Amino acid sequence: MAIPSPRDIMKMTVRQLLDDPNLEFHKKGSVLIFSTPDGVITIQPPKGGKAKAAQTDIVTGCKRGPKGPRADSRIMTLGPKIIELRDQGKTQREIGQILGISTPYVSNLENRYREITEAAQQE
Repeated sequence: MAIPSPRDIMKMTVRQLLDDPNLEFHKKGSVLIFSTPDGVITIQPPKGGKAKAAQTDIVTGCKRGPKGPRADSRIMTLGPKIIELRDQGKTQREIGQILGISTPYVSNLENRYREITEAAQQE
């Protein structure tokens, strides 16, 4: 198989580049570096593009807006339901079955929701 020219390489998808046995590649962060006999090709996402990573709150571990967790996050939607069911005497296993989520996830959401509400009360 012939080594693709730089012009041909620009027309290839990343999957095709990775599958080509004539190209050696390395990954550094979000940058792919392909080594060919003719030189080096670097592919990296555009700066300032839409591919930004979502900010994550260190304490709660959920996506957050400028004033705390987003209203549509799983913690903010399921947290009150979990607390309500816990107040009714339900176990985490029962809550998981009711909400269709795993028992460890119920525990995780419950603990993080309690942390959020306690932090909000202290402010």
